[in-house]
Amino acid sequence: MELLQRFEHFYTDFKASDLARLEDLYSAGVRFRDPVQIVVGLDALQRYFLAAQQSVAECRFEFLDRVEQDNRCFYQWRMHYRHPRLAGGEPLSLRGMSRLQLSTTGRPCVEVHEDIYDMGAMLYEHVPVLRSGVRWLKGRLHG
Repeated sequence: MELLQRFEHFYTDFKASDLARLEDLYSAGVRFRDPVQIVVGLDALQRYFLAAQQSVAECRFEFLDRVEQDNRCFYQWRMHYRHPRLAGGEPLSLRGMSRLQLSTTGRPCVEVHEDIYDMGAMLYEHVPVLRSGVRWLKGRLHG
């Protein structure tokens, strides 16, 4: 499907992606959700993504698997990123999944996009003041 190829291309180098092209992927009333925020509408998504792009030194997605069923698509991915305030700016990676609901009427586009990932593995484990607390808590949970 051409829409999914454009989707993958957009996220392959998210940091360099042209946010003006979001309208080629998403509906005007898109609903986006991740562990950080829920965003509704194309303009709000563009602002959210702009802030994300500006905060990282690098961000790209490696797509590991894709399953399509009717008007839904599920991706398994690995995000490679660098943030100046995490892990001393060293490269990091994070596994996650995306659930897309695609339009069934009108032009092909994404109406719902939900990203699922471990926020602790993305952020908290790489902040020095929080790292030891997260490790302690994980140790307690694992016995």
